[in-house]
Amino acid sequence: MTEYQFPEFYSFPPFFTLQDNPITRQKQLDLWVDHVIKYTTTHKITELLPTSSSQSLPLFNNPSIKRALDPQDIQTVLDHVQKSGYGTWLTADKSKFGLSTINTAELAAALHKWADQYDLMSSVETLDEIINGTMSRGQPFYNSPMKIVYNALLELENQGLASLYEGDDMGSLGVKFIRP
Repeated sequence: MTEYQFPEFYSFPPFFTLQDNPITRQKQLDLWVDHVIKYTTTHKITELLPTSSSQSLPLFNNPSIKRALDPQDIQTVLDHVQKSGYGTWLTADKSKFGLSTINTAELAAALHKWADQYDLMSSVETLDEIINGTMSRGQPFYNSPMKIVYNALLELENQGLASLYEGDDMGSLGVKFIRP
C-alpha cells in the first residue's frame, strides 16, 4: 500500500482550528476536503464514525504538534466533503459518514459507462449486485457504501439515464440503465 504523505499545512497548528474569517475558512475547508479524500483513498477507507474517537485518527489528529480537530469541527469538515460531492451522511444522527474516491457526477458517469460496457442497458440490476457483483470489481463503486452509489443513481435518473424501482430494502432497489 502507498504511504500517505501528509500535506505541509498538517503541521501548522491553526489548521486544526476552523477560522472565523469566511474567506480563510472556505480555503481551510477546501484544504480539509482534499486531505480527507486523499487520506481515505490511500487507506481505502469508505466509512468514518465522526465521534470523539475520530480525534485519535491521524486524519484529524497530529500528535507531533499536539493538535486535533474537535468533534464539532470534524462534522463541519464532513459536511463540506458532502457539499463537494465526495461523501454523504449514512445516518440521520450524523454518526456515520460514507466516502467515495470520486465525486457524485463522476461516479454517475462511471456507473453508466460500466452498465454500457457490460451490456446491462434495459435490464434491471439490484443496487447490491451493482456494488458487490463480480462485474463490479475494479470499479470506483465496488464495495462502496450503498447511499453513495444511490446518490449517483439518483443523478442518472434525473438525467434520464436510469430508472429506479423500489425494493424491500436499499440493497434490493432495482436499477434500469437507459441509453441516451
